[in-house]
Amino acid sequence: MSLVAAALFPAILIATLFYFLDKNPEPVKEVIRAFLVGILSVVLTLIVGFTIVFRMEIDGSFGSAFINSFWNAAFVEELAKFSVFMLFIYRRKHYDEWYDGILYGIMVGLGFAFIENILYFTRLFGEQGWSIVWVRSIFSMPVHAMLGGIMGFFVGWAKFKANKVFSKSSLFLALAIPISLHGFFNFFLMLWRQELAILSFILSISMWFVVLKLKKRSQQVG
Repeated sequence: MSLVAAALFPAILIATLFYFLDKNPEPVKEVIRAFLVGILSVVLTLIVGFTIVFRMEIDGSFGSAFINSFWNAAFVEELAKFSVFMLFIYRRKHYDEWYDGILYGIMVGLGFAFIENILYFTRLFGEQGWSIVWVRSIFSMPVHAMLGGIMGFFVGWAKFKANKVFSKSSLFLALAIPISLHGFFNFFLMLWRQELAILSFILSISMWFVVLKLKKRSQQVG
């Protein structure tokens, strides 16, 4: 139970922050629903992963790090999150403002990261102890949340602001940008070089500033 609580606690903190940043707060049940949709995306990730993932050992080489980072992790996971967002959230009646997409996207990312963290904690806690909890709570979970926020921003752009042509471009960016950022975040870590791991840290912090900037833009425009 302590590991489940450790996986859930940072999700609650991040969700609370962005919920109260909403000028017109969403129904709590809708926010929780988006979190559960994120959990559902883990199931989709596993299904897709069994069909299109390339089986390669991560040995620190450039090629294996690239495939595992950008394809096996970033593409598969972000595609799953994007798919459930479009299927279960996009047409909800309470999704009626641009910022709502950022909030719901963050919740989807948190739902995914919650289950992923439990899986990591269960597998690695005996070997790494609380260090794995701290690392994934401080970095991995917020990264998934911020990627979801970026995705939600561009989905909201497509839904509320873009014309027919730019709507398709916005949806493409909603998937392409999170895949790219997620890929680079993992890639720098998987090469097992300290100087590149620092770039992952910088990227994760930068995502917070980006999402807060997108939040401001979405609320200024309406």
